[in-house]
Parts: sequence; structure tokens; C-alpha cells
Amino acid sequence: MKIISHPHKIQKFIRNLKLKRKTIGFVPTMGALHQGHISLIRRAKKENDIVVVSIFVNPSQFGPNEDLKKYPRPFFNDIKLCNKEGVNIIFAPKANLIYPKNYLTYINVEKLSDIMCGEHRLAHFRGVTTVVTKLFNIIQPDKVYFGLKDYQQSVIIKKMTADLNFPIKIVTCPTIREKNGLALSSRNAYLSNEDLKKYPRPFFNDIKLCNKEGVNIIFAPKANLIYPKNYLTYINVEKLSDIMCGEHRLAHFRGVTTVVTKLFNIIQPDKVYFGLKDYQQSVIIKKMTADLNFPIKIVTCPTIREKNGLALSSRNAYLSNEDLKKALSISQSLNKAKKLIEYKKSVSKKSIILEIKKVIELNMDKIDYIEIRDADTLEEIKNIIDKKVVIAIAAYIGKTRLIDNIVVNPVR
Repeated sequence: MKIISHPHKIQKFIRNLKLKRKTIGFVPTMGALHQGHISLIRRAKKENDIVVVSIFVNPSQFGPNEDLKKYPRPFFNDIKLCNKEGVNIIFAPKANLIYPKNYLTYINVEKLSDIMCGEHRLAHFRGVTTVVTKLFNIIQPDKVYFGLKDYQQSVIIKKMTADLNFPIKIVTCPTIREKNGLALSSRNAYLSNEDLKKYPRPFFNDIKLCNKEGVNIIFAPKANLIYPKNYLTYINVEKLSDIMCGEHRLAHFRGVTTVVTKLFNIIQPDKVYFGLKDYQQSVIIKKMTADLNFPIKIVTCPTIREKNGLALSSRNAYLSNEDLKKALSISQSLNKAKKLIEYKKSVSKKSIILEIKKVIELNMDKIDYIEIRDADTLEEIKNIIDKKVVIAIAAYIGKTRLIDNIVVNPVR
């Protein structure tokens, strides 16, 4: 039996098992194993080539007044039990490997997480679905086993798995009880009252372009197959989704990260490619991919422009010839700002923003924002000179919203 603590190591180990066509059964636990857990392990053992048990006391599912600190952690006894039952791998990560510094991405199954236990344990199921998603992405199992003692959790996990298109079968197993009928629980050792609480769609032209470029597969689902009736599960990368475009397009990035997560689970790619025109989106997707332990490399590619510098966009189709000339002022202002910084003619953030505004305000009907932020984290900055920064603009011509950006490296 192997005991692995690092997500990358277990991902690599399981990838090799999958290449040998081994099926993976997974039993997620918080440790303090009892006969209920053992029944799940035995079921997984019967149905799979390899059985993985995770032992991780998940801090994000405990409320501020709950029992995170005193939750039982008899780790060496758990190892003995797993070894006796023929478990192949124990995955026992430390909290900082699951929730590293600046972790921001959380999963929420709406409505279902707000009733019953969710009504009394605020954010509990958000913590459960987040860690389960991460474990799914780390372990990449074929089947996952849950006991029915927490019936609401099993319904939520099934819903999340279906909504996010995880290629995983959820197996629910009967509650195991004492002879007197008491349901087995790791917490039975210390029961207390607290413990019991109008976008363009030139589809045929797109097909021609893809065929010309040698694309192998086009995935073109209808909306009702991606968001079927009673869809409830959404992904949110906190903080990063609330600034810049997120401040003006409420829930926009929640929609982006949700559909991207679903597509990751459906396609199961090794690499995914995003253009840098939507710079904020690329930072959010990278953050989500890292936070949720997707075994995927995100590749960002430069913005492609017309010869005159206008960033290519599907929304450019909405613009008249006159509007297209006005739109040029955005890229022109960005280039001017970059030169001002590089030649140290202006090093003040406020003065750079004013210069950009001078160039674009006569051509735009509305300016959503002109922002200068840290290029890697999108954090606000004070000093432009010694940091790699992104200068980003969002503005309207008529009803058409245009975005563009430029990255400026530190001035030495």
C-alpha cells in the first residue's frame, strides 16, 4: 500500500495506472475510519482494479464554531485498517497543498446547498463540493463511493457531478449502523448538540475555417445539453471575478468558469489555449485550474490584430466602418501608454490613465474602466516602473463593448 501526500505525485502515479487500463475506485474520507467507511472500501475493492482512499480533514466545510480542531485524527489506526482491507493508495495531503496561499475558487450547488443541513451550516456544502471537485481532478477516478448517512450530501455530489460533466460514476452505499440502530459516525466519539446542525453565430463558416486548419473534432452542443433543466452548480473564482470586467458584468465570470470547467471535464484535454485579448479571463482560468487541481496546462497566446492595430474580436462585426476607425483609438492609446512608461516620460499611474483617457474619450460612447494592475495577479499597484503590469481598457461604441490590453515589462 502506498501513502502519497502531494497532489502532483498521485496524479502522476494514477496516470501511469490508467495507461495500463486499470480502473480506479475512490473513497473520499476525513479519516477516523469505521465500519461504514470499510463497507465503502470493500464495495470499491469488488468493482475496481485499484482502490484509493483519501484521508483529509477538510477545513472549508467547517463553520467558525464547529469542531475542526478537535475532529478525531487517528491516522496510524486508519493506515492499519486500509492496509488490512487491501487499499492500494492512501492520499493524505496537508491542508496547504489543497488550499494554498491565495486560494480563491469555490464550487456551489445552488438551492440544494441552502436547505436542510445547509440552512444551519452556512458554506458547509460549498466546502464539501469544492474539496470533492479537487479530489476528483487529482485522483481521476472511474467510480467514487459515498455512504447514504449524509443523504443530502450524496444528492448534492450527484447533482454536481452531472452538472459539471465529470466522467465519473457516483456509487451510494447503505448506512451502516450499530446493533441498537445508531448510525456509525466518526463523531460518535464525542456527540454534542453543535455536531448535529445576441452573439454572432456563423456556424457553417466556422466549420469551414476549422476544416481548413486541420481541426480533428468540433464539439458543438446545444445549450440544454450543457445546462439541462434544474441545473444548479456554478464555479466562482472569488475576488478576481469582482474587479475590472466583473465589476460591470455581474456573474459574467461565474458563467465563464462554470462552462470552462464543464468543457474541461467533457473533453479531458492535456493543454487548453486561450487568447490574451481577454487578459482578466486568462488570469481567472489559470487560477481556477490551479485551485481545482485540473491536470491541464493552460497556454496563453498573443492577441491577434488587424494591420492597423485593432484587436480581432467576434464583436467587431457589429461595428460600422466609421465605428471601426473610432475603435482604433483604444490600441493607439495603449501603445502610447507603453512608450510613456518605457521611456520614463510618465511613471505615475494616475498620469498614464489620464493620457489614455485623452486619446479614447472622444471616440467612445462610454468608458467602463481604464486599469493598470499587476500582470500576474491583477492586484492593484502603486509603482508602475518596477513591476510587470497590464494596462486594460473596456469601453463602448454604441452598444458594442470592446476590450483590449497591453503588457508592459519592468523598466530597468
